[in-house]
Amino acid sequence: MADGEGGIAPAEVDRPAIEAGEILVSVRASSANFGEVTDVLPGAPRGAVPGWEAVGTVLETGRAVSRLRPGDLVATLGEWGGWAEYRAVDERLAFRLPLHSSPTSMAVVGVAGGTAIRVIRRLGSTLGARVMVTGAASAVGVFAVQLLVMAGAQVVAVDRKPERHSRHRELGAEEVLTTPEENREPVEAVIDTVGGEVLVQAFRQLRANGRLIAVGHTARECEQFQPGDFEGDEGRYGRVIETMHLLQDDPRRSLVDDIEWLARMVDRGGVLTPEILVQEKSSFASTVTLQPRPNGWVKTVFKVG
Repeated sequence: MADGEGGIAPAEVDRPAIEAGEILVSVRASSANFGEVTDVLPGAPRGAVPGWEAVGTVLETGRAVSRLRPGDLVATLGEWGGWAEYRAVDERLAFRLPLHSSPTSMAVVGVAGGTAIRVIRRLGSTLGARVMVTGAASAVGVFAVQLLVMAGAQVVAVDRKPERHSRHRELGAEEVLTTPEENREPVEAVIDTVGGEVLVQAFRQLRANGRLIAVGHTARECEQFQPGDFEGDEGRYGRVIETMHLLQDDPRRSLVDDIEWLARMVDRGGVLTPEILVQEKSSFASTVTLQPRPNGWVKTVFKVG
């Protein structure tokens, strides 16, 4: 649970009760996301149980639950509760996984993978489109590069560390840049996970009617646009910046369908996950962090059992 001082500490908490539309999950693995570590924990009251996503086995179902059954392996999403041994969650935020898949691998599919799918779906058809992904070494970036390639895009990956560029090419990126301003040909869309000056530079790379969708803000700095950045002269008209939220409705396809499809792809090896650092239950409380590694920001996963 949160210790009230910006960290977490092991503690005994009550097993949650479930409501009619909820399931009770015995958690086997949970992940630590950037926003939880940098935004949620510092202000979390003592006794709160953080955790946006967790994977586990369904133990009980509420009377209104119709899609899931006890024994199912599921990934779950929610604002709190993922870093506990038991979690109560709305059935609409639970996603059936291949029964024998790896809980630690699947623990990173919900937030990062789901965000990547949903932002690409917002872009519409990307067949032949030149699409830039900033923060390509992030968890969202790793998924986005691969999924864009599958959707027929020409991916321009942006990663400030040249030693990681070969990895992005292995995942399918046609070009890899250190900064967006190195780009020499306008792009039709940008998926930005960084914010700050990177977002500003990426916006300048958009062709007419291009779209930048912001899905993260790891830079932790203000966006400072310059005079002329929003001029709409020849080649720059119609450019837009959009925000999105993972749980917002999309009439084209449900979040359940998207994440369950991605889970099957990961289980078959058709989509690779970001690098995962597994922490056992006994050491998780003192090491919950997003640690820089040569291949990018590692996703820390809390292994419960």
